[in-house]
Amino acid sequence: MRVRHAATAGAMTVMAVGTLLLACHEPRESQPPTSNAPVLSGPQLSLVEVAPGHLVSPVRIASGKKETFYISDFLAEAIVEVEASGAGVSIVTGFAVPGRPLGVAWAKGNRLLVGNATTRTVDVYRTSNGKWLLSLGSPGTFGIPGDIAVDDSQDLVFVVDGPAKTVRVFDLKDGSPLYEISGPGPGDLFLQNPTGVAVDAVRRQVLISDYGEPTQSSSPPSVKIYTYDGNHVKTISGRAGMIGQRFSRPQGLAVDDTGRILLVDAVAGEVLVLDYETGAVVETLGRPGSGPGELWLPLDVVVDENRGVFVTNNRPRRVEVFSLGGGF
Repeated sequence: MRVRHAATAGAMTVMAVGTLLLACHEPRESQPPTSNAPVLSGPQLSLVEVAPGHLVSPVRIASGKKETFYISDFLAEAIVEVEASGAGVSIVTGFAVPGRPLGVAWAKGNRLLVGNATTRTVDVYRTSNGKWLLSLGSPGTFGIPGDIAVDDSQDLVFVVDGPAKTVRVFDLKDGSPLYEISGPGPGDLFLQNPTGVAVDAVRRQVLISDYGEPTQSSSPPSVKIYTYDGNHVKTISGRAGMIGQRFSRPQGLAVDDTGRILLVDAVAGEVLVLDYETGAVVETLGRPGSGPGELWLPLDVVVDENRGVFVTNNRPRRVEVFSLGGGF
């Protein structure tokens, strides 16, 4: 693997959070953000790089309205709002959160759901001003709320809780808990080390990336697919038969407008586009490294309505943008 360090100031910190391995740069001087106050802004930036000087540790990304995206910045303890256009990408603003954010998901009514690794809750904020609205669960409800997906049409929220080896499902209207999907257990029906989650609103299915158990050949990394009510549909294994590994450290994932699955492989430094029916890799985006179009510890992915692919690129502290069908 070829890797170059991005030209950024500060000392590097490596931190394990559940099944996330974050490698990021602590700023030499930092001030604690003021709650609900905008903390980040920036000029127009290129389409392939979103301000290395502004993002500290980008983890998850969620798509909002009209080419607006929200990024959880773990070490900055902030949510960063980004807008994309034909002229480039701009960091618009952001707001502080009381702890270190992980999973993010946008919901109707201009609400943003944020998984907090410090308080171990999922908190709901108003995107316009960062105002806290409510929490899903009391402090300590989750082991680690590592990723979040929402289906507005069904008023359902899906939250990955890696240490509990489950996906917790909540009512979007009032934040009440409904049920859990999977839980610990052997075989394809159960989750081993879940990391990312996405919904396929057309099929009404939830897709979960799972590290598996690296020390056990019977539990390879995988993408596990369930119906909304928790029935197992299928498993796409990271082990591609005699050929070797299809993917090794799956993180965030998304579903495009044709039903294909986009899956981040954090260690391989690439985004795989998988055929839903066969699990075959039909396209690969990115390559290992820290230059333009290269990925170094990518952690999440979203697809916009124009089939643009936005990837949080953790170590270079930026977002990489690709297009399905080639190019970046």
